[in-house]
Amino acid sequence: MQKDKSFAISCGWTEELIILDDRDLGVSGQVRMEDRLSFNEMLRRISNGLIKAVVVVNVDRLFRNKWGDESGKFMEICFRYGVIVVTPDFVYDFRISWHIDRFKRRCEEAWNYLEYHVYGRLYPAQDERGYAGYWTGGNVPMGYIIDSRERVDGRKNPNFYRYIVYEPHAEVIRWIFRKFKQLNGNVMATIAEIEKKAVLFPDFDETIDPFIVHACYTQNTKVEGGYTIVSDRGLRNLLVNRVYIGYWVYKKEVVNVENHESIVDLDTFTYAYNRLSVTKLDGTPNERAIEYRKRYIKRHFAEKPAILKECIQPEDPKLRIYVKDCKVKNETRSYYGFYPVRAGSLRQSATSLIVASGLDEIVLERFREHMQQSETEQQFQDFTVVEDEIVNEASQTLKDIQRDIEATKALMTRILQQITSGKLTNPDLLQAANDSYDVAQKELKRLEEREGATTQIAQEDKERRTFKVLMRDVDDAWEDIVLPEDHPRLVYLFIKSVTVATISPNFFTVTVEWRDSTWGIDRGLCYKGTYASLQWTEEEIAILKEYYPTATRQHLTELLPRRSYQAMRGYFSARGIKIARPVRKEEGIPYTVCLDDWKIMQQYKITEANIKEWNSVKLIQWECKIDTIVFPSTVVNCRL
Repeated sequence: MQKDKSFAISCGWTEELIILDDRDLGVSGQVRMEDRLSFNEMLRRISNGLIKAVVVVNVDRLFRNKWGDESGKFMEICFRYGVIVVTPDFVYDFRISWHIDRFKRRCEEAWNYLEYHVYGRLYPAQDERGYAGYWTGGNVPMGYIIDSRERVDGRKNPNFYRYIVYEPHAEVIRWIFRKFKQLNGNVMATIAEIEKKAVLFPDFDETIDPFIVHACYTQNTKVEGGYTIVSDRGLRNLLVNRVYIGYWVYKKEVVNVENHESIVDLDTFTYAYNRLSVTKLDGTPNERAIEYRKRYIKRHFAEKPAILKECIQPEDPKLRIYVKDCKVKNETRSYYGFYPVRAGSLRQSATSLIVASGLDEIVLERFREHMQQSETEQQFQDFTVVEDEIVNEASQTLKDIQRDIEATKALMTRILQQITSGKLTNPDLLQAANDSYDVAQKELKRLEEREGATTQIAQEDKERRTFKVLMRDVDDAWEDIVLPEDHPRLVYLFIKSVTVATISPNFFTVTVEWRDSTWGIDRGLCYKGTYASLQWTEEEIAILKEYYPTATRQHLTELLPRRSYQAMRGYFSARGIKIARPVRKEEGIPYTVCLDDWKIMQQYKITEANIKEWNSVKLIQWECKIDTIVFPSTVVNCRL
């Protein structure tokens, strides 16, 4: 569509009659109409009778589609609503059959350019080199670089754009494979060893071409002085990459097993590959790995699902929350774990864990309170207004889909008439018509599936209303009406987000944003209910060693506000260190409580006895107001 109005004005339209919408600038003509913001809005205006002419600089700006199903739908829509298409060289009126043919030819020409120049020449040439073992773009695995020398000693280089070993990184690759084997194939133990290294792969030297450097490090994370692997998944991918034994895989097909110099010996690589891959090098199933994965799932996944996992998030943007399943006393439990997001570092262990079932129960109970509280007619009306807005948008989308379905059916009828008329005697034209009809059939099926998915939105609105009316009436029959298997559905229907913030080692806040705007936002204070052994930081250890022999207990807890006095003594006793302290009688914070926890306990009148009684997640109070407590971000580990 035009970027300015000058052409439309030159055609005789006045300023107020022209609608300029350039949101689709830069969007390919291969994208579906429904996925282009401006185009989709234009179609809505057409079906509402607001547009009778579409001005475009060239037909190929509208469509670059092989089978003509999108352009066919567009012409059918314009035909139905009496819309013309205006270009600098022609005005298309789809009530005239030869205008349809001309428009189709222009669209075909746009596709032919792509098919001949891009798909017909560039891509086949790329595939030819790819299957011959040459790099054709994309990531280069660490340990290799690209031989970018076109000529060697005045002659054409036969290895131009092949992988060659880059020894500074190849040495690290060998170390990773050896370490994995030494640790009996334990991925997490290998990660722990990698984590000890500030830099895993050193920076490339200055002789390496910058474009090669970019191709190599895009799959790794840059750190000061080099690169590192960012996750256990990254390590697994490295350990099963057959490139390290000289294999060349192009488009998931092994085309050469001796394409370039290997970095890892076959025995060492095979050990790692057979531990981690569900197929062996010869392509046969790896029964051992398949069975191990089955046992892992059975052993490590809790029976009670973490139902908030799709909507829970940390308040701190430097953290992420993932569900972690741990085995505790012969029972596998799900936890919401807080993990630091640190550029250039492997994912650390959880800084904090919250029992998922405990937090889920608190949020569900709050949901139940909202559902059963008596609402005024106005509040219920406000709820329906919000839901109506959602349904209206879904209804408009449904109208768009139904319009496209009708256009597609009309297109199929037109093609079918061509095929059955007997006028298409040329075999190539007949085949093209058949192909177009097949594509239109697939498009019709896709639209009908999309129609079903959109209809679901309206059904969800009805479901919300039904639940809300029902729960206002059942009162104490909650357990009889809502079964555990219904809980994930309720979370999906009624909760927009659950935000959690750790404010001290044993307390956190939970903020629930409901989809029902009349419920507002709830914020509550909770006790964590799990024993968390926080890893000591170097700074904390230095403070403890310097002040523990002489400082008062109160002073120590002020210096180390997230450590109880009991934890301080435990640090030394666990290491067999005996340190004499002056004998003094001191009042104040209990031995088993840290200062950060104590401040909250005092604010909400929580006693040490209460803490000892609570062995699970405990709601302290909704609509809480917490005095500001800065929780150190230096915590890097938490174990049960």
